[in-house]
This record gives sequence, structure tokens and C-alpha cells, in this order.
Amino acid sequence: MLRQQNRLEGFITALLVEFPPGEESVRTLDCGHPGPYLLGPYPPGGGAPPVRRLDAADPGLPLGMGGLGVARPAQEDRPFPAGCTLLLVTDGVTEARDAAGEFYDPVLGLTPLGPFAGPGEVLDALVADVERWTGGPRDDDMAVLAITRRAGA
Repeated sequence: MLRQQNRLEGFITALLVEFPPGEESVRTLDCGHPGPYLLGPYPPGGGAPPVRRLDAADPGLPLGMGGLGVARPAQEDRPFPAGCTLLLVTDGVTEARDAAGEFYDPVLGLTPLGPFAGPGEVLDALVADVERWTGGPRDDDMAVLAITRRAGA
């Protein structure tokens, strides 16, 4: 008699994010997770803000794979000025595919949709655009978080 065993992967990706008090910056530590996206700053006179992915210079391995003997990743500090929004996503966003099998790119999807009044608008636009891109339900779950730095915060 053969027994089917359910095997867990034994690892998980993670992106740790810290907002140092009194600084207009964000500190990240990437353990194999999709990098965050920075929206902004907004150009003078309006228009869509630039959207760029903040990939780690040297991303680490996912948590649970430390036994492979690879050095731990270094934290990275990046500017996060007032008026900008930091967007964090899981691979359910970056691995969403269209009918031709192309992956969704938040940079290309969100840039023409801005400017956004706040984090709620960013999330609404992202979810709607991923749904438009895929043409319907996805196979993977999707978790998203947007944080806007307000002036004086």
C-alpha cells in the first residue's frame, strides 16, 4: 500500500519593512520576496507619479533556507519622502498572468492610472488592474498593502 505524504515546502519568503522615526526613509530586509514599489514623488503640476520597484541589491534566501550556508542579506535604507506611497505585494500580484501567459507588472500597470489621492486608491486601482489583466479569477492569492507618507509624518 502506497501512502501519499503531504510535504510542506519548509521555507517562506519575507520582506521586513521599518520606518525609522523622524526620518523620511524606509528600511527593508528582503528574504526572497518581491520587492516593494515606490509611487512618487508627484511631478509639479500634477500628472502620474513615477512607479518604481525597489529591488534589493542582494536579496537573501527565503526564511528556512539558512542551512545552505549563504550569508544573510543586508538591510537597505531608501528615501521615502512625504507624498510618496510604498506598495507591498505578494507574488499573487507579480505572477498574475494574462491570456498570453505574460506576468503582470505593477510599474507598467499603475503608472498611467495615477495620481492617487491615498493608499486606498492605489489598492483599488491595483486590484482592478490585475483583474483586468488576468481576465477574471486568479489561481493564487493576492495580499497587498499601501502606505502613504503624509507631510510632517
